[in-house]
Amino acid sequence: SSLDEYRYHESLVHIPFAALPMARRVLILGGGDGLAAREVLKYPELEQVTLVDLDPAMTEIFKTEDFLVQLNQGSLSHAKIKIVNQDAYKFIEQDENLYDIILVDLPDPSHTALAKLYSHEFYQLAKKRLSFKGLIVTQSTSPFFAREAFWSIYKTLQKAGFHVLPYQVDIPSFGNWGFQLASRYPLEIKRFRLNPSISMRFLNLQTLPSLFMFPEDLLVDLNTIQINSLIQPRLLTYYAKGWNGIR
Repeated sequence: SSLDEYRYHESLVHIPFAALPMARRVLILGGGDGLAAREVLKYPELEQVTLVDLDPAMTEIFKTEDFLVQLNQGSLSHAKIKIVNQDAYKFIEQDENLYDIILVDLPDPSHTALAKLYSHEFYQLAKKRLSFKGLIVTQSTSPFFAREAFWSIYKTLQKAGFHVLPYQVDIPSFGNWGFQLASRYPLEIKRFRLNPSISMRFLNLQTLPSLFMFPEDLLVDLNTIQINSLIQPRLLTYYAKGWNGIR
């Protein structure tokens, strides 16, 4: 929804930049609408953004249709953007570059082809593509509607060797939504700083810490949650169970 997509994309992009303000190279997996890229390009120190989206029709329509170009502010035609139309798993498996921030802006893990992009094996590959202080953020479905799926993604990142900070935001058009911020080293939320020169409609420094707080109805017993892997894609079961309204 053009009404409130900024809440999602600001939360996806500016949280990792608050933790790593001097990021220079960014990889976006998914995000063919150019909306995450729009937010990333607000940082003048940025050197290059590589955007990997499977569907060339998606990136083309968001480069050419007037309303959509207006929405993403022409981000997909920017000189710093490199578009690669390829499967994200194959790309991360074959790529040899390092990135300061990897943004995983992919659809929910609703079937096997998508669930592999939330797997232990995928996160291990992504870790190899991070610079020493690099961060990865992944959208992680709704911790309200699909709690077990959300926390399975959290534990899967931990299993891949990351320190993980989960966070969540309310988006009017589709409800409560979750993200995971992962790094090789522990992060301190109190040290996060939003760049005051970057325009934002939703995030501010006063409310940022609250995104990392979870009320009781968004929590689970982590001892009961299993990780997601290629061999045992448990995330599919958690996701279906959550979105089918089974408690």
